[in-house]
Amino acid sequence: MTRRMYIGVASTPAAATVDTAGEGGFFGGAVNGTALDDTASASGAADQVQAYQFVLPYRAVVGKIVFEVTTLSVGAFASVGIYSADGNTRLVHAGAISTTLAEVKDVTLASSVTLEPGVYVFSHTVSDATAKLRAFITSDAIGSGFRNTNGDRQGNAANASVSGVLPATLGAITTTGTNIAAAYFEP
Repeated sequence: MTRRMYIGVASTPAAATVDTAGEGGFFGGAVNGTALDDTASASGAADQVQAYQFVLPYRAVVGKIVFEVTTLSVGAFASVGIYSADGNTRLVHAGAISTTLAEVKDVTLASSVTLEPGVYVFSHTVSDATAKLRAFITSDAIGSGFRNTNGDRQGNAANASVSGVLPATLGAITTTGTNIAAAYFEP
């Protein structure tokens, strides 16, 4: 961080903060930018948890999570969330959200969570293999190949969800090419 002098006083610039409802947010797992496609979907085996490391470059308060179910499945559930960089702490998650209707899900959290700038792991799950979520295209060689060249940054978590509820910890990540669910986190 660069220190600057203002009228003889050393000062460190404050980190940018996204903390006002209706003013900003971020897509989990895709802060660095990837293409969102109307035909792409995120899915997998029942209760499989897919994980994607990303860098959040600013402080953000999360009080809402928005994602879309594109292929419905009556009786199934989906969830998205964010974990610490090592995957050992679930920091924020949507809970089990019904996939009975193909629609945008707007989830208000019981209490807001503040994420400081740093490395995190975004994850998503669906309780069956039928329901699908809107996704960014990242399953190709460019998306998954580049991300996983020097570490396991995109793939399947060892720990499964239970009925669409993300696990408390992810466990080891096994490298695989999968699409990242498009989930928007906002104050």
